[in-house]
Amino acid sequence: MNSKKRPLSLSGYWGAPDNAARIRDFFNHATSFTNTTNEQRPSFIVINHALPDTVYFLEALSSIGDVKKVFVKPNSADREAFNILAAKYDTSIANRADFYDPSFSVSLMEMVSGISKNPVIALDVGGYFSQTLNSIQNTLGARFIGIVEDTENGHQKYERMAFVDTCVYSVARSPLKYCEDVLVGYSVVNATENIIRSFGDIHCPKTATVFGYGKIGKSSAQSLKSTGMHVSIYDINSVKMVQASADGFSIS
Repeated sequence: MNSKKRPLSLSGYWGAPDNAARIRDFFNHATSFTNTTNEQRPSFIVINHALPDTVYFLEALSSIGDVKKVFVKPNSADREAFNILAAKYDTSIANRADFYDPSFSVSLMEMVSGISKNPVIALDVGGYFSQTLNSIQNTLGARFIGIVEDTENGHQKYERMAFVDTCVYSVARSPLKYCEDVLVGYSVVNATENIIRSFGDIHCPKTATVFGYGKIGKSSAQSLKSTGMHVSIYDINSVKMVQASADGFSIS
């Protein structure tokens, strides 16, 4: 694994330096409640987005375990963030078809567990292990602690499994996810602003339309509104459209 370290250089992405510090402090605070001895430290496989806040999240995660392998979702790979992750961790682009192959997933878990038979935890974003979970459990046994799923999409994939013989801890519908949703909305708005600025324009005053008024859509809309933009909402769910209207947004 590549253990080379280099200074982070994401402050420009976030704008004001205190914004980056706020993200880092949030993740460090969340992991500060966990104490593990060297014998208890788990090995992590992480599937995630390559965004600036991912860098700080993995920094904090490394304080309570060993991040052995990072897979980046291909449609959300910020180049600068990906390069920083690749310099610190064994990092690859995630191919969903690979994870649906039992031989790939089982071999990956065995590699991460290693000769010392370390316990393994997989952090999933989108149900990547849902097709091979039982094969992994049958091979690793007690060494495989389980899955932490982060998204509603992944939650539904694991929920549809006919039989599950291991722990799947989903935070997709947890009230604790609200804190992350706010940060995701902030990330979306900052990423959008950087794209617009790259064309020599500014995002305000303009009108933005947010498609989908779920947890992330709502937090993105609120973050956009806080910058002074006029925000309209579209969702195929009429109840969410009513909710968006009640929250003060225009309806598309």
